[in-house]
Amino acid sequence: MNRKIWATVAFYGSGEIANNFIYGMGAMFLLNYYTDVAGIPAAAVGTLLLLIRIFDAGADIWAGRVVDRTNTRWGRFRPYLIWCAVPLAVANVLVFSVPQHWTDALKLVYAYVSYGLLGLLFSFVSIPYGSLSTAISQESRVRAMLGVSREVVASLTAIFLAVVIAPQIHHHAAQDGESLHAIYTRYLIIFGLVGVVSYAVCFAGTKETIEYRKDTRTLGSSLRTVFRNRALLFICLAQICIVAAYFSMNATIIFFARYVLRNTEVLIEIVVARKLLGMLVGVPLSAWLVKHFGRKGAFMVGLGAYITGFVLLYCFRTTDISLILAFFSVISVGQMLTASMAFALQSDTVEYGEYMTGERVEGMSYAFFSFARKCGQALGGAIPAFVLAASGYVPNLANQSAGTVSGIYTALTLVPASLLGLTMLAFIFYPLTERRYAEIVTGIQERRQREVAELACDDGRVPSTVR
Repeated sequence: MNRKIWATVAFYGSGEIANNFIYGMGAMFLLNYYTDVAGIPAAAVGTLLLLIRIFDAGADIWAGRVVDRTNTRWGRFRPYLIWCAVPLAVANVLVFSVPQHWTDALKLVYAYVSYGLLGLLFSFVSIPYGSLSTAISQESRVRAMLGVSREVVASLTAIFLAVVIAPQIHHHAAQDGESLHAIYTRYLIIFGLVGVVSYAVCFAGTKETIEYRKDTRTLGSSLRTVFRNRALLFICLAQICIVAAYFSMNATIIFFARYVLRNTEVLIEIVVARKLLGMLVGVPLSAWLVKHFGRKGAFMVGLGAYITGFVLLYCFRTTDISLILAFFSVISVGQMLTASMAFALQSDTVEYGEYMTGERVEGMSYAFFSFARKCGQALGGAIPAFVLAASGYVPNLANQSAGTVSGIYTALTLVPASLLGLTMLAFIFYPLTERRYAEIVTGIQERRQREVAELACDDGRVPSTVR
């Protein structure tokens, strides 16, 4: 690939910096913030995370519909990165600012409203950002690299949050006696500013190059197009399980470090092992696997590694940090492969749907993909909270019961492994191979050429609806 393509991949990846600093922080800190800082009961938090993320999933469908009907001189997708960046950053600050002096009931109402607003605004950034990859290129390797760039940047920002920000938050709270609310607010304002700049960089450094027709379809027509896309439905079902597995692990790690290992400092090492090895091994491995086995093959290998890491962690139940880091390193490679290939595979389903139905609906297709991810987030965020509540978890109690420790292990390992195993079994029947995708792209191009030629013959002009 030439320098221009590499530059585009890098600029596209910059948008993921904003996604993780502005929205993704919740995956690492929100459950712990709500229970241990805001003082909201764990069971209530589980219900909140479940309901709001389901609401977010519905908002994605609306956002996809709006995006597909957008047409500006900058394209359909890129403008939203500018329009929604600042409101999204402000909403994220509000989420981590639950008033301490309010009653439990009012705190819960505030959490529902602020987190719901954040999810709604994020839909109008994440849908166009994810759809943008389908408009940058139809080349398989480029799309694979766009997906990898998202995961690399997500890993780097997660390492930064764990290695730099988490210790700083605890240090200031312990040494200065400063309110955690004030500390969160300060950092989230900084993250918001960085995120706004990152979205602007992504906007400036990418370009929508794939032809599209102005969307004149009804909502019902767009939905029928999506539901006839068998490849997309496979990817969506897979994403529900994969994202639920990831969020269940992510939300439980801090409890694992604090109450099982009794060493919160090891959280940094765990996060680095989860992310760093995924980049060092997963990125070159993904390129090799895609070249020799295609994206579906790379995805299946990733699932296998993912499951293996969780099973080893559960079976050994060790407190040996070296072994724990080794198991999380295996998980890291699996997570990198499955996540990056999932984004690339979703992009391919746009062409599959266009070929099967004659309609191209990038926004609505990614909206359903994101809808599935939000459902996965809802399950993955809620399951650990419910497991903790059922196991008798007591916030900030140093010596948790044996049942609670067992519940933490379950949420951390068995829940993700089971979900990933179901995905692996189902994905055997995924219909879109590399060869089939190449045939589909060729078929679409030939069909467009015939349509243009037929219209030109009919009235002597090239249709204005084709750009």
